[in-house]
Amino acid sequence: MTKAVLNNTTSSTATLTLSNTLTVSASFSATASVSAEAVSAGVGFNVQGSWSWLFQASTPVPAHSCRTIKAYALVGVWSYDVWYNPLIGSDYKIGTGWASLPNGQRFDIVTC
Repeated sequence: MTKAVLNNTTSSTATLTLSNTLTVSASFSATASVSAEAVSAGVGFNVQGSWSWLFQASTPVPAHSCRTIKAYALVGVWSYDVWYNPLIGSDYKIGTGWASLPNGQRFDIVTC
């Protein structure tokens, strides 16, 4: 979490702005051996990728008051099953896993 606080002690309205660059990587984990490429194909995004975003939020701060802006990263999580496909016989499940993808940021603006 990132936050900015402004305690406005003046007699006029001020503005509080929080600019936050979020640089995050996707990730994955599995209980069975599976390649990142196979997981990426299954969940639809590169589980080894990295992204950066610039987010900004502003709020007026009335005279003689205080405001806080808090920024939180948002992450989507996908679960999946790992299956084995033998040459002879039926496919069977050999494990499970999860993959996460950062997909944004949330801002909360509160009075201190």
